[in-house]
Parts: sequence; structure tokens; C-alpha cells
Amino acid sequence: MRVAALIAVMDADLVRPDTPGRHARLLESASLLPIMLREIQASRDEVERARSLYRIISGRKTDKALIAVRTLAAAHPFRPFPAPAGRQRLLALGRTIHAQACAGCHDHSNPAALLPAENLYRLACEEAPPALEARLFLGVKGMAEQGHRNPFSPEEQTALSFWYRNAGWKCHAEKPGSGHTPANRQE
Repeated sequence: MRVAALIAVMDADLVRPDTPGRHARLLESASLLPIMLREIQASRDEVERARSLYRIISGRKTDKALIAVRTLAAAHPFRPFPAPAGRQRLLALGRTIHAQACAGCHDHSNPAALLPAENLYRLACEEAPPALEARLFLGVKGMAEQGHRNPFSPEEQTALSFWYRNAGWKCHAEKPGSGHTPANRQE
């Protein structure tokens, strides 16, 4: 499932505007992908396709990279966790996790950073649900005490995704980056 999540995030990143941070994130993912494919005993052809992806991304050949990533995604589709019942419980859990573990960085990011912590509400508006859920599945890379290990259970990841998609953020009514979140938005 980690391979499928990494591929889903790469797909989402490839259609976003080209920035130094996006490029660095894609190169990091492309360097990990062949190793991860070998670990799951993918075919030699898939491993070689993934290995060539690093060179393609290095050369900033986005269209070619997108074709290669989508070919891999067809073989390794990311399937998000099904949402458990209980809308109010999910919203409450998602709100609590966001406030305790995410808001400090993601609600007030440093846009000058190479890899800024992105506004997760805006990502929920801009990306297809599987891409956001794949990002949440891959883990919390900004928390030093976590490393690359995801501290959240599948239910907590689902609650976070549900919170970002349903917490009252108006995707088309507000400009991305306005700093408005459900917690601080002026009605």
C-alpha cells in the first residue's frame, strides 16, 4: 500500500505548478520508488520504469513523467481506507488531531521554505480524495520525533481526510493561501 500511496502522491505533484520544493519532493519519491517496488517483488520492467523516472524528473520532462507514473498507478492503485460510520465522531476526531498535531505548521506555513508545510484544507480542495489520503497515509514527515513513520491509525487518517473535506472550508469562495481555516475564518 505504501508503493501505491507514493505513486498517487507523485501523480498529484506532477500536475501542480513546478517549484523547487515540488521538484525536490518528486526526486526524493523517484529515488525511493525502485527500492520499494523491489521490496514488493514487482516485475523487473516496473523497477526499470521507476528507475528511469528519476532521470525523466531530473530533466523536468513532466509530460513523460506523468505517463510513466500513471502506468505504474494502473498496476498499483491506491485504495483509501473506507470511512467508518459516524460523521460527527469523525469530524470531532479530525478536528482534535488537526489542532494537536497539524495546525501549528499547516495553518501558518512559511512560503519561503523549500518544502513549506502546505495548507491541508486547500489541498483537500485542489486534489482528488485519493491523493490527499495517500499523503496522509505516507505519514508526517515534518515531525522530527516521528521520522517517516506515520503516527496515525487508519481511523485517524480517515478522520483527518474527512475533517479537511467537510469542516466548512469553502473551496471556491476563498483564495488559497488566505490563511482562513474553519477555526479562524470570518463569516
